[in-house]
Amino acid sequence: MKTHGRIALAVTSGLLCLLVVTAAPSMGQLSQANFVGGAPTRGDVDVRPSRLTFQPGARSNWHSHGNFQIIMAESGSGRTQRRGEAVVALEIGVPIYTPAGVVHWHGAAADERLVQLTFSSGQTNWEGPVSDNDYLGR
Repeated sequence: MKTHGRIALAVTSGLLCLLVVTAAPSMGQLSQANFVGGAPTRGDVDVRPSRLTFQPGARSNWHSHGNFQIIMAESGSGRTQRRGEAVVALEIGVPIYTPAGVVHWHGAAADERLVQLTFSSGQTNWEGPVSDNDYLGR
């Protein structure tokens, strides 16, 4: 009888798994059951997520994005600057939004590495390196 019980349990478990898999919405499909007032639609804007690790003192060149960029420190210490503005410290968990066409840079603090989460959209337009004076906010 123990064998029959194990077989029945295995068959039941398999059927439950099959029901769950076939009843689940496909990837990319938003289920109305998860929202109130209607399921949102997804836009067609290309968004590229990435996780970048900058070593102490490392930073990007000056650049801009065709649509936008959102950066956020996940760990460590970092900084960013929009051209013509003051250097801003990146705070862990606080996103910074840069609109289309705004030239900026971002990277690690001078004495600590940075793990940065990045969401970019549109073509990146690269410019020259960030000088030490700009990096240090002079």
